[in-house]
Amino acid sequence: MREVELRARLAAQPGELETLVAGIREELLDRAPAPPHWTIRSYLHHLADSALVWALRVRTLAARDGAVLPAYDFHEWQRTLGYQERPVADALRTFRALRESTLRLLDVLPEPAWGHSGQHEHQGALDLAVLLRGHHEDAAGHLEDIRAVLEEVSRST
Repeated sequence: MREVELRARLAAQPGELETLVAGIREELLDRAPAPPHWTIRSYLHHLADSALVWALRVRTLAARDGAVLPAYDFHEWQRTLGYQERPVADALRTFRALRESTLRLLDVLPEPAWGHSGQHEHQGALDLAVLLRGHHEDAAGHLEDIRAVLEEVSRST
């Protein structure tokens, strides 16, 4: 996928997510089918946290060639950061704001920053193009997860 198309898809995902969850009854947000699926509420907060980590990694790598990009344990974050107690509106706003601000940053990065690469603790060498693709693919996968959860929990009501 070309960079222009990738950025357009990244820009579209917050709206896709908002449309997908618009009007979902509150009780359906907190139902989880069989593992490995989470609740819709947990997926939404994970997407917001993932956007936060992505935004930090993009900024770190753009600012410094050779940067170390730490990993995070998203399962631990899901278990310990109160995903089930937090409003979904917070997650949706956070996801949109971080995605939009990071895409605007990418628009003004000087050309040399695009040549930077960094070292991720688990994934090895990464550059900005890899970070963009990975974040898009992760979010797209979780949109599909949310669709699957929604379909399953809607059938059981």
